[in-house]
Amino acid sequence: MKTKKPKKHIPGKKQVKSSLKPSYYLLLMAYIIIPVVVPNFNTFDAAGPKFLALALLNLIGFIILFADSDYTKRPEFRSQFFRSFIGIAYTLFLCISLLSFINAINLTEALLNFIKTLTVFATTYILFVIFSSNRSYLHHLAIALTMLLLVDCLSVFYNMLMYISREVTSIMDIKSVYSHKNILTSVLFVKIPAALYLIFFSGGWKKIMGYIACLFAVLSILLLSTRAFYLGLGLLVIALFIYALMRQLVLGKKGYLLTIVRWAGLFIAAVVIYTVAQQFLFPKNTDTIWNTGIVSRLSSISAQESSTNARLGAWGRSIKLIGEHPLLGVGTGNWKIVVMKYENQDIPDFTYMIKNHNDFLEITAETGLPGGLIYISLFILVLIPFIRASLKPDTEDNPIRLLFIPAFGILAYSVDAFFNFPADRPEVQSLFAIYIALVAAYSNMQLKTDQDSSLRSRSMFRKYHLNKLVAVLVSVLLLFSCWILIINVRSLHYQLLAYSDISAKVYTKPASFFIEGFPSIPTVSCFGEPIAVIQAKYLMHENRYREAINLLKNDSVSPWDSRREYQIAKSYYKLGKMDSVIWWGKKAYRLKPYHQDMIISLSDCMFREGQRKEATQILFDFLEEIKTDPVVWNLAANQLQADGHKEEAIVVLDSALKYLPGNTSIIKLRNSIAPPPRTNASENAFNKIMGTVNAKQYPEAIGLLNDFIVKHPGDTRGYTQRAFCFYIAGKFAESINDINQAFELGVVDANLLNLRGISYHQLGNLDAACRDFKEAMEKGSPNGKDNYQKFCGKK
Repeated sequence: MKTKKPKKHIPGKKQVKSSLKPSYYLLLMAYIIIPVVVPNFNTFDAAGPKFLALALLNLIGFIILFADSDYTKRPEFRSQFFRSFIGIAYTLFLCISLLSFINAINLTEALLNFIKTLTVFATTYILFVIFSSNRSYLHHLAIALTMLLLVDCLSVFYNMLMYISREVTSIMDIKSVYSHKNILTSVLFVKIPAALYLIFFSGGWKKIMGYIACLFAVLSILLLSTRAFYLGLGLLVIALFIYALMRQLVLGKKGYLLTIVRWAGLFIAAVVIYTVAQQFLFPKNTDTIWNTGIVSRLSSISAQESSTNARLGAWGRSIKLIGEHPLLGVGTGNWKIVVMKYENQDIPDFTYMIKNHNDFLEITAETGLPGGLIYISLFILVLIPFIRASLKPDTEDNPIRLLFIPAFGILAYSVDAFFNFPADRPEVQSLFAIYIALVAAYSNMQLKTDQDSSLRSRSMFRKYHLNKLVAVLVSVLLLFSCWILIINVRSLHYQLLAYSDISAKVYTKPASFFIEGFPSIPTVSCFGEPIAVIQAKYLMHENRYREAINLLKNDSVSPWDSRREYQIAKSYYKLGKMDSVIWWGKKAYRLKPYHQDMIISLSDCMFREGQRKEATQILFDFLEEIKTDPVVWNLAANQLQADGHKEEAIVVLDSALKYLPGNTSIIKLRNSIAPPPRTNASENAFNKIMGTVNAKQYPEAIGLLNDFIVKHPGDTRGYTQRAFCFYIAGKFAESINDINQAFELGVVDANLLNLRGISYHQLGNLDAACRDFKEAMEKGSPNGKDNYQKFCGKK
């Protein structure tokens, strides 16, 4: 007699499920809440403690799973994830991330980034088991996420009231419990699908809560003025309309389109409320970047705008890296290391794009085209089963309700991933894990296997206690992950202390504190700066230059970060070793040719050491790209004059004034080299001005003086006469500014000091006025003496 084969587990059909478990509920709620509420624990980057919390949750989660008889006795719980197409793709992505270590320049960064990826993968697997065990968790998840969405929205509204009352100075400062405004906006946007689920698939108070949450969420996103999610809201509206239209055509019911109409009404209401509040309630003439209307914010997106330009530049550099390393990339976590070889050719300072602001490009650059394509396939494998289900009628085995949240959730997440870097934000990664886990649990897209064969295999391995072996291996891997993340949190704590000191230029700790305190992982800070450079700065502050040099020479975390070479050159300069300064300075210059301090120091040392032509040429190369740096212009002119090329120096300064008109330091240097001749044209113009001044036609005189200063910037009479006219016209601040300009150009005049003192007195600044009256008196000004005795004698 043939035995009847057991039925296969098909996600879309009715099946026997485990009962709801309090431990699973607690785990699910913990994954939603803990990555949000974990504080930064006095670290420089709040993501560090949050990733650690996620890893610890995974450890607890696997302990709960292995203690659950349902999990240990039902093999589909353990293996179905790795039979689903999306689970296979995610596992392949994890493997390729590990393989990318082959190309990694910085292995510690690769390890840390891989541990973060592994942590999110483990989270996804545990959530998959929870959702697979009982579908009721999905409905409760939607309610929980919607409630949390409402809490976040209420927090935004409270902070906006504080902004309207001027207790919060900028919309940028509104971040609730998150570490940044953009993270708060991202979390709001990515949670909206949970509220949409309640609108489409529930009734009563839950449907009403879904509508309210959608209204609040859209309004909150508009208030937070994040352009990427303005575009995302538009995409969400289009996607919802397409979904409703598909269901309308398939089912022939009007309910879906009516729901969209209601939702669109709420959307319009949110736009109206925001527009009215922005126009009539928001503080005026403050926070001009964020406090603007929707159209103004969207119209600011252009290739010339600074943040857009920075993103486009980073994307272009990523495409170059993909072309150079198409197979395995530059190594997971190594984008910020390798991209410096391009950034340094464009960026004049040490402010870098530590993240690419596009996860798709950054992940592809780090793991190669195979890794990038597999990562993108995760999003496709979420959407395909949902689209297929949307084109089918409502039947018992149609999983459309089960796939609604992950489909719209991953669509919302993709907007964030295209413009930002949610892969490094645990608050958003927990939502990403939920959406992938839901598709793995409820999608019909999985490999077909010979169940009898798998049962025989399990029977063979059971005597070797396979479950126990797997439990041990998983526990070891998770403990290792926790250990790495604990070390990272410790490093982030020291980074906070160091950067607080360095930014304030107050070194509160000895160098030994950081040399002994920093752990071995990571070797670069979360800002991409080598840890050795941070330690060297403290050694240099204590005049321990030899130790700083030895420390930096032994550091090799990045072949393209010029901060190492720059600090070595500075240390040698303090030791008076000019040959070494030039040698290391040239290495830094080749890596980063437009860093002002580095260029000036190197050129000055080379010039003094006799390498004059090459020293000046370095300055000219700099000025070919950056024409608005007066210090470099002046140094080039000084070097030319010192080398006997006076006429060339004047030409250089005249060129500088084309890009920096009215710059007093350039004008003063030019006047000292060759005072501008007073031509007939300039004398005639000035005589005409004096005629209007003597006729007391001061407004006309000011207009003529404006033109005179533009045409004859080196003639100080323009500033002195305009200062007098401004004073007569009651423009005391403008008068003071012109007098300061005249003094910067080398004018020495006691009467001008007295005039500035009178202007200060008119503005109510008696202390400044008395200082000027006293100095004017000491330089022989009778009016200065009279004013000092009159206004300051009893002071």
